[in-house]
Amino acid sequence: MELKLTELPSWISSELLPHLVPKTVVLLDGEMGAGKTEIVKQICALLNYTQAQSPTFSISNTYLGAQKMKIHHVDLYRLKNNHDLDSTGFWDLFESDDDLIFIEWAQLVSKDQWPWGWKQIQIQIEIVKSNRDSRDIKLRLEP
Repeated sequence: MELKLTELPSWISSELLPHLVPKTVVLLDGEMGAGKTEIVKQICALLNYTQAQSPTFSISNTYLGAQKMKIHHVDLYRLKNNHDLDSTGFWDLFESDDDLIFIEWAQLVSKDQWPWGWKQIQIQIEIVKSNRDSRDIKLRLEP
């Protein structure tokens, strides 16, 4: 599906929000600047959670809202291997059955490493057209 970045909130509301339940991990893949963090920001805004920010330097951010469910937002871009991943406390995020986890650059983790019992959603983001004022993206959702 191709859309303008300004159309992202309506796409999230209609296509993605129904799939976002506790104990779900959302794997966000796409090139630098494709809009991975923007998707998380929009979700947090739509669900009335604290404002999302890029976790590129902090590796992981946690957002709180009125619901019991926490939203964890992880960016694996700067990690080089599984040892780096293990040292961040990444796997501890999966201890709660009440939370939702978004992971940017998730290809660092092989599919056989994901914890059992967690629903996985894959979102592939591709920049179709970009200029200073707007960006068109193509999204592929695999619930």
